[in-house]
Amino acid sequence: MKKPRRKKQKKRSKPVSSAEPLLTKPLRDEFQHFLEYHPARRFSINLRTMFLEFLMCDGSIEASYLQDILYDLDGLFDLLEVAQNEWKAPE
Repeated sequence: MKKPRRKKQKKRSKPVSSAEPLLTKPLRDEFQHFLEYHPARRFSINLRTMFLEFLMCDGSIEASYLQDILYDLDGLFDLLEVAQNEWKAPE
């Protein structure tokens, strides 16, 4: 007679406490420093141009890693768009 199979229990991740800061002060300072010297709009345009030129010259449209790169770049471009819309450089 076969033993009944146990259901696999999902591992529960530790919940993030609302008291924990999402961005530490050194990380926020580094973002601020970066945005002061590298405007988000210019950086986004240059990065998109560089990536398109890479795809055209390298011919790596079918590369297996392309889906991961596109997913990560999409997230980065979203971040840059928010930074572009919200960043106010100190006068």
